[in-house]
Amino acid sequence: MLVAVLFILPPSGVWGAEGDDEEVLDKTPPITGHIVPYMSGNHYLSHIAQDVEVTLFPSDNMTGMIETKYRINFGLWQVYNGGTVLFRDEGNYTIDFYSVDESGNVEEFKSIRIGIDRTAPITSRLITSEGVNAEQTNYTSDVTIILSSVDELSGMIGYFPSAARIEYRLIGEEWIRYTSTIVLTTGIHKFEYRSVDAVGNIEEIHAVDISIVPDPPSTRRSVSFQLGNHNSKYTKEDAVGVTLTAIGNTYTEYRINSGEWRHMQV
Repeated sequence: MLVAVLFILPPSGVWGAEGDDEEVLDKTPPITGHIVPYMSGNHYLSHIAQDVEVTLFPSDNMTGMIETKYRINFGLWQVYNGGTVLFRDEGNYTIDFYSVDESGNVEEFKSIRIGIDRTAPITSRLITSEGVNAEQTNYTSDVTIILSSVDELSGMIGYFPSAARIEYRLIGEEWIRYTSTIVLTTGIHKFEYRSVDAVGNIEEIHAVDISIVPDPPSTRRSVSFQLGNHNSKYTKEDAVGVTLTAIGNTYTEYRINSGEWRHMQV
């Protein structure tokens, strides 16, 4: 008599304690979540001007966890022992992390990026004018000012539109957001400017004195006459004409023999 005995072996991946009636099949990798305080949902500031704490939350609903690992800026993998990973130094960071469960399932690593920026931006100015006096101390015509700013970390384009900006003012006035070329006209000006980056770092105020004093006007004259019988002196018979030409002014005045000043009709 032949007796057939059939042995059924458990498939790979079955895990269970000896004597258990139920066997657990776990082929699902764990899931590792994270919390970074200044992030908000799927939209978050790329940089912040303070220390950053990163907390990881591994979970596995079946067999449990073995370990969670992380690395910073593509360095060596480190075992995560709970708590927070603290970042203090200024710079950009990429944090990769993953977990492994007791069935040997390995999670695909995830990445987050954070940045710490404690340095204010740097603003440059370009001042131009069509005229400068001979002593190079005053401008003699309108002055145009162009401002530009650079920030190497958080940049000058913020997540919140009002954050990053260049601003300027004249003494005694409120700050004005810079949007286009500035034109200053005749006068003595104290011009101040600064920039604020995307995370609110405020640059120290820069100041420059700008004096715009147009050159004084000038007048050219020419004399024409018809001589009578005299070759060196004018007489009442002589006809004398004086022509005045104004340069750089709006009107011209004249007087005769220290009399009253008269407005010259054009």
